[in-house]
Amino acid sequence: MTRRIRSTSIVLIQILCLSLILMAGETKGQLSATADPASKMSLALRWRVVDNGILKPPCCRSELVLSNRGKCALPISGWALYFDFFQEIDSLPQGAPLTLQHLNGDFYRLEPSSTFPSMQPGASIVIPLVFPSPIINKSLAPSGFYVVTMNPDGTMAKPQPITDVSVGSFSDPAQNSRGSSDHLSTSSPELRFRENQSLTLLPPGQVGEVLPTPVSMQHLAGEARITPQTIIICSPQFENEAGYLADALQPLLGVRLRIDSTATAEASENRITLGAPTDEDSSRPGSDESYTLKVTAPGSIAITGNTAAGVFYGIQTLRALIPVRYYRQTHPAVSLRAALVSDAPRFPYRGLTLDVARHFQSKETVFKLLDAMAFYKLNKLQLHLTDDEGWRLEIAGLPELTGVGGRRGHTINETDHLVPSFGSGPDADSLESHGSGFYTRADFIAILRYAQLRHIEVIPEIESPGHARAAIKSMQARYHHLVDRGMTDHAQADLLSDPEDKSSYRSVQGWTDNVIDVCLPSSLHFMEKVFGEVGAIYTQAGVQLKTIHVGGDEVPNGAWLHSPACQLVSKNGLDSGAAARLRNNFLRQIDASLHRMGVTTAVWEEALVKSNSNGEMVADGQLLDHHMVAYAWNNVWGEEDSGAAYIMANAGYDVVMAQASNLYFDMPYSKDPDEPGNPWAGYVDTRQVYEFTPMNFYAAARIDTMGNPIHPCSAFKDRVQLSENGKRHILGLQGSQWSEHGSDQSATEYFIFPKLLALAERAWARQPEWESDCDGLNSVAFARDWNEFSNQLSQRELPRLSYLNGGYMYRIPPPGAVAKQGTITANTALPGFSIRYTINGDQPDARSAQYTHPFAARGRVQLRSFNPKGRGSRTSLIGADSKPVAR
Repeated sequence: MTRRIRSTSIVLIQILCLSLILMAGETKGQLSATADPASKMSLALRWRVVDNGILKPPCCRSELVLSNRGKCALPISGWALYFDFFQEIDSLPQGAPLTLQHLNGDFYRLEPSSTFPSMQPGASIVIPLVFPSPIINKSLAPSGFYVVTMNPDGTMAKPQPITDVSVGSFSDPAQNSRGSSDHLSTSSPELRFRENQSLTLLPPGQVGEVLPTPVSMQHLAGEARITPQTIIICSPQFENEAGYLADALQPLLGVRLRIDSTATAEASENRITLGAPTDEDSSRPGSDESYTLKVTAPGSIAITGNTAAGVFYGIQTLRALIPVRYYRQTHPAVSLRAALVSDAPRFPYRGLTLDVARHFQSKETVFKLLDAMAFYKLNKLQLHLTDDEGWRLEIAGLPELTGVGGRRGHTINETDHLVPSFGSGPDADSLESHGSGFYTRADFIAILRYAQLRHIEVIPEIESPGHARAAIKSMQARYHHLVDRGMTDHAQADLLSDPEDKSSYRSVQGWTDNVIDVCLPSSLHFMEKVFGEVGAIYTQAGVQLKTIHVGGDEVPNGAWLHSPACQLVSKNGLDSGAAARLRNNFLRQIDASLHRMGVTTAVWEEALVKSNSNGEMVADGQLLDHHMVAYAWNNVWGEEDSGAAYIMANAGYDVVMAQASNLYFDMPYSKDPDEPGNPWAGYVDTRQVYEFTPMNFYAAARIDTMGNPIHPCSAFKDRVQLSENGKRHILGLQGSQWSEHGSDQSATEYFIFPKLLALAERAWARQPEWESDCDGLNSVAFARDWNEFSNQLSQRELPRLSYLNGGYMYRIPPPGAVAKQGTITANTALPGFSIRYTINGDQPDARSAQYTHPFAARGRVQLRSFNPKGRGSRTSLIGADSKPVAR
């Protein structure tokens, strides 16, 4: 009895010590070293991969080291550590000093077990975390750590983030390999050097001036000048385009050019004319988006197009022809070479997905992205507005969607906001958290109008029936709010789940409650209400709502199997086949609702393909008459699921090519521990995007995700090929920027640029000669085109993107380098970018010695590539007297 009392007293004193520290630091919002030295407490966490199943297959092992850096002992109970980890961990080993609970999604909780020791100041404890899939880069480390404790009065103290968190290196082969089957080399200066060796610096005259490449371009004699006295002359239907051009030229000239749309302007050689084509333009490519641009000396510029979109794209080509130096600062006049351009796009659909559900992106970030899309002639922005982790659009009459679903933070029951995800942390209202945020109605109207002026269609994506947890939890919160106000009948109108549904499932992302119950009448009522409000926002913006993407993907097995409502609907019982039919019936109902609105339904491929009795993937013809647009995404080179796009197109579905293997921008650029992203579909660098061959899709395969070579001429000869009829159903291409690992504007731009420029080239420019060859990527023609494209990036496009619209934080690849007999030789993936180096241990900056030719050195040499604005890449570290260091 005495020992128990004494032990209890110690625990209470320890809890009191911790609570006082937490309350003292509450205004700081963290456990840190900023508190009073006499009473401060500081927790530190260090995580590292031990091995990726190489030493003890098939388990991948890691260690989380918790250290007490404070002045008080860490209590043996009364606290919990929360974090996010995109890996499946069910428990800790038996007898571990802490217990682990998977709460949902990527959200976990660690609590002291009965064997947890009292951690004195300076003490550490190792927590083993074992998971099934390998991790070989830092961005997949657990994140968002915070502590929750109880106050002495039994109330919960304010959750406190832990900011002293570090991730161990991945220098050991057991850490940077995914097992014995991983034959893909980790990126190193030597490997990059070999990859860059095929690139050469071209003279400026051999580098294309416009990207994406026009159908036809010829230079004329002389130059044209645009001055403050230049007049923009346009017919009334092109006034918006004239205003856009005047705004675009203002940063270059320092003044906004005068616009005359009265057709009475005096004849002048100093003019830019926007108009419809004349008879002499009859030879131009035929397309609603086609244009002709004629620049003649000394200052006459004419842009003609069948539509305003065509004129707009002619304006982008005019902007591209202006030399890059004019984008750095204002000038009294702008000179450009005389030229004649005749152009039209290859595909009508040239798009980008931006995921704002996982990590919210501001309205201003979207504006800036739209500006870049417009410059490179992309015309579709699919805004991923809803998912399990967030709902980002204000919907009139359903305030909980954004009040609850638009915020993430520590919560007991999610009636106020969602749980943290992707390291968003405990504070739902923190300005630093990208887990919270939404677009007001006014915000979204501004985005729509901004996009419309740039001839970009904004396609809202409202995920259903899977990926819908934010909506489900929001409507559960709404139900309780209304019941508390005595409005029980009204409370059930928009419920998306049934509390009596005992179905058990786990989505790919770890959620156990993220699927809408498609058999509840309230589910369809909710979707129709949302669609109606979205339509009203478009109407208020003066923009036509053409398409809504409704998802349809990644519904986990087990959903609806024990739904009372679905058991009533299904007369023959429920199994996986019945579940697929229930999903498609729900999508048919949604499509009928959108059809009545005059809106096209878009879905991911899972909704339109199925397996036949032989296990072969075939198109589901039941939805063919609904004219849904199919987005093909789910492919990994070397696996069997890559042919859905051609299967659907051959069946008659219109298809957007959005394959993960080449067009998912959130894949890491390379196998490098410092490259962010999750390489589940492989590694996607700018070249991977450039290599994409939409009409000969399999030819884009070179290696599988483990680095094994693929020979497309033989590997895919038995796969479904694109038929002549199917070719007419390929609408175009879409890159996708999912945001699990891109939390802010700079991170998002790092993933997107320069990949977006390669996407624009493939979506707009004519079919290259090497596309039709199954082995075209190994041809001389491809090597020539890739070298020129790389020079376009380095000599024109990326230097301009350093200044355009305030500058974009595009990725600058680290240089390649080799050491041989004490001599360092270096190169870069961007011919013309400078390489700077140091030999004294300091990190190179824009003032360091510039690499111009091989040089002798001893010890370790650090090198970085720099853009013309002085921003540098990550550092390449190489030992002049030893093997290169993999950095």
